[in-house]
Amino acid sequence: MSKPHAPGIAGRIARYEAALSLAPAKARALPAELTRLAAIRDQLWAVPTDMSGITAVILEADPERFEDALDAAAAEHARRQVAEAAIKAGAGGALDQRTAKALDAFLPEVIKRLRPVFDEAAETLTRVAADLPPGSGWSDPAKVLAAGVEQEHRAALSALATIDAVRDVYEPTYHRARGADACTVIAPPAGVGPVVIHPRSRVNVDPEAAKVSGVVADLLDAWHRDPRRTLVGVARGEHPGCTLSLAANVDELTARIDAAESARGTRVATAEDVHRTESPDTLGARRMLQEWAASIVADA
Repeated sequence: MSKPHAPGIAGRIARYEAALSLAPAKARALPAELTRLAAIRDQLWAVPTDMSGITAVILEADPERFEDALDAAAAEHARRQVAEAAIKAGAGGALDQRTAKALDAFLPEVIKRLRPVFDEAAETLTRVAADLPPGSGWSDPAKVLAAGVEQEHRAALSALATIDAVRDVYEPTYHRARGADACTVIAPPAGVGPVVIHPRSRVNVDPEAAKVSGVVADLLDAWHRDPRRTLVGVARGEHPGCTLSLAANVDELTARIDAAESARGTRVATAEDVHRTESPDTLGARRMLQEWAASIVADA
């Protein structure tokens, strides 16, 4: 069995299986077609494509049954040649493509099965996070022991392990910017998204949007430094408006990342920026000239 963090299709299947192992027994099975493709893929790549070992069949043969040994060696030689030819002809790549499509098609069902598991873990983390030592002390055994919150700490670690396993079903290819994979399990504040920026200065002059942009930027930076510490912080309310919430599908995840990137990339205007961009010698003057020109045309 492949490890969950192995690269490629094998690792992706392992991540699905690891996450689904947290669900009730009846919700753990992979679809029949995905199971079939994975089994064929594993068996194809398990066939040796070199001819080592075939010589031993001859050398260890019983003279009385040499013909049988020769037939066995010939069959093994042909089997390895067919496997090598199939891989060179693209059978391995074709299997990977079909398996990847099957995994993509199964992802919404995986999320549906895992949502109750995630929600329970998020609820547990939210319940115990406030009792843990502040800051990064939540993970310091000495501080945990001194605070007498060993039970809460164990519950938090279990919840975090569950959240980690669930978020791993999303592929890293969806995590475009630094820290953006936080959006798999954290919903940004309501209203975050493309913000209105001044057409001339290109700065954000909306104070509320500026505040939300700062929250999102802080969240993504914190996640990049320490994802688990960030999850605990969200559970504690350290990132206003952010909530522990599993993205329902790739589209929702993409929308979250788009919104977060847009907010993070917006330059926040200062009071001086606002005054300068709205002063009469810039946009105000141009607006007055446009109004004057329009009035002349109307009078004519």
